[in-house]
Amino acid sequence: MLVFYSFVCMMSLSASILFIDIETVSQHPTRDALSDERKNLWQKKTEKMLKYDDVCDNAADAYAQRAGIFAEFGKIICISV
Repeated sequence: MLVFYSFVCMMSLSASILFIDIETVSQHPTRDALSDERKNLWQKKTEKMLKYDDVCDNAADAYAQRAGIFAEFGKIICISV
């Protein structure tokens, strides 16, 4: 009985939650396409990230993989409700 009650409570809770999915990509296909000012800003942004990240080797790789999640370097392509 307790399991069923928990399930019903979770269903009624999820019915009152609005789920939004926002898809983003980088503004430019590669780091090389950025202006010199933007390249310098990206370099500064990724210096700390690269110290603790073993996935990306350099700023260009980091741009290809992660630029879309930063507001200054990404753009929204799709919002789903």
